[in-house]
Amino acid sequence: MKGVTVRGTRGSFKQSQGDKKGAWFQYGDPLASARAVILTESPIDALSYATVHPVPENTCIVSLGGHAISQELEAALKGKRVVIALDNPEQERNIQSRSDGEKALQGIRKRLPFAEVQVPAGGKDWNEELTRQRDRQAASERQTRELNRQRPGVGVGPMNRAPGSGSPRP
Repeated sequence: MKGVTVRGTRGSFKQSQGDKKGAWFQYGDPLASARAVILTESPIDALSYATVHPVPENTCIVSLGGHAISQELEAALKGKRVVIALDNPEQERNIQSRSDGEKALQGIRKRLPFAEVQVPAGGKDWNEELTRQRDRQAASERQTRELNRQRPGVGVGPMNRAPGSGSPRP
C-alpha cells in the first residue's frame, strides 16, 4: 500500500496520507492493461461513477485523491482513451471551490488535451449524482405504490384471472 484517502460521511473531513502523488485508488481493470481510463476526484466518486455508468471491459477508473496528475500517471495514460470525470465546478455552491475546480479541470486539460470531459449533470460530484438518481427512483417507486393502493383492481395479473376468461376470479 502506498497511501490512503480518508473521508468522513458527515461534514467535510477529508485527508490523504502516504504517497499523495503516486498512490491512486483504482477500480476495474488494472491501469497497466486498461485501454480506457476514467479519472475521478475521490475514491467515493470512482465507485459512484461505476454505479451510474457501468464500466466497460478493459477500463480502469482512477481516483486522483484531489491531487494533480503526476508524471508517473501521465506516462501511464499515453495511448489510452482518457475521460476526465471530475466534479462539476458549475454546481459548486462556494465561489472559491468553483474557481478551484475550474482551475483544476483546466490544468488537467492542458496536460491531457486528447482527453474527453464528462461531468455529473445532476450534482456537484458523482456521489451526489448517484444519490439524486437513487432518491428520484425511490420517490417514483413510492408514488407508484401509492397510486396502486388508491386504484382498486390495478395489479390484477394473469394469475388472478379465471381460466379461459378475461375476468378476475371472484
